[in-house]
Formats: sequence, C-alpha cells, structure tokens
Amino acid sequence: MFSGAAGGPGDPSTVTRVSVRHCPNPKCPYRAEHGRPAEYRDDASTCSDCGAELADGKGCFDTEDLRSARPLEELGEQLDTEIDALGDASGDPILLQKAPGSISLPTIQLVSGALVIAVSFYYLEQRHFVAVIPALVGFILFFLGFNRIKHRDRRARRVRLHQKGFAFHIGEKEIAVPFEEIEMAGIGQRALRSKGVTLGVLHDLLLSCCGGVYSLSSFESHAGLQPRETDRFVLWARNVVARAKKQAL
Repeated sequence: MFSGAAGGPGDPSTVTRVSVRHCPNPKCPYRAEHGRPAEYRDDASTCSDCGAELADGKGCFDTEDLRSARPLEELGEQLDTEIDALGDASGDPILLQKAPGSISLPTIQLVSGALVIAVSFYYLEQRHFVAVIPALVGFILFFLGFNRIKHRDRRARRVRLHQKGFAFHIGEKEIAVPFEEIEMAGIGQRALRSKGVTLGVLHDLLLSCCGGVYSLSSFESHAGLQPRETDRFVLWARNVVARAKKQAL
C-alpha cells in the first residue's frame, strides 16, 4: 500500500493499470473518495470528476513498481549533484535497518574458528602437537570473522534531509538527490514473515527519478531488539514525499 506525492493512501495492487494520465488536483472528489488520483487513458484530456487538466503518467505507484524498482545506490550513476548543492542539512543522519537474513559469513568464520581452536587445544593438552596446525587455522578464521564483524559498518546505509534534497550514504559512497529531480514519490510497507511468523515490517520509499523507479527500505522489527531508527526513517520519508509534492506543484 502506497501513499505518494501524486496521490493519497489506497490499495493500488487491486487496480488494473491501463491508463497513462491522471488527475493532479489534490481536491478532486475522486481522490477524496478513493484515496488516490483518478486515472485515464491517453485519449482523455480533462478529469470527469473535477474538470482539471490531466497530467501525463500514473498517479501513484503500484506493486509492479515495487517489484521492478532498483536500489537507490544505482541512482548515483544518473546524478552528478554534489552534497553541498543541496543546502544546509536538517537533523541527524538516520541509520537504515537491514532485514534479517541467513547467517553471515563473518559469523560462520568466528564460530568455526573458535571451535577449531577449542578442539586443537584439547589435543595439544594430550601432547598431540600436530594439532598446532589446525589451531593456527582456527586463529586465522577467528581473526577474519572478528575483523569483518568489527568493520561491518562500512556498508551501513544512512540518509539525511537537506533544504533542496536529501543525501544517501552507503559506506563511503554519497549520493545527492535534489527534490527537483524527483517526478513522484511514495511510501509503502510490507510485512516480512518467516514460516508463518511475522518478523517485522519493511518500510519502502519509492522514487520516480531520471526515467526509472528506485527504492529505499528500512526494516522495523516487531521483536523490539533493534534501535527504533525506523520511526525516524518513516517521518523522514514523509518529509521527502511532501517536499517532492511541493516541488511538483
């Protein structure tokens, strides 16, 4: 379910997308009743509900946009705007939480290294000195896993709002996205489940920009084990949508 700069909340997944124009009037009766802008085929010129002149394109995102959206870091290849050009920053950077996945390689290295060391020391105590070699291998695995976990923040994703756009940081990479480049923006959410158990919610910010659709997501855990950064992300995303809408008017 998405709410966007070009439309309000609704359930676009139940709508067949055959139109290529929409009513941009925020006070249109259709929008007030259905929570999304009215859409028309390309041969229509005015809205049948309010008489406003139609705008090109869809009025809001749908589930197909979410499935086909590319990661926001790929947008850096299309934009060459510098962070300084966005004006002053407002608020602190917001950390985007990742959805839980399978056991990571650093964790496997750390645990397996510790097990090899423990077994090797047992045999060393029994004067089986050949166990020195696997002990060294265990220390190497343990060190590699520890070092990777220690520096895992290098790929952390952060966002920050500016006067004329927002900055996206992933590791040492920075992408500046001006509001004037955003054609449409929307916010949605998806429940993340595993074996029938709801683990949490993925909050998605979709942007139509530079001829493509890009996504930025943050995970909110229902277990309460992660910092509540996602609350800040949702508020930040709403700000982006509101400013993109203002820029489009």
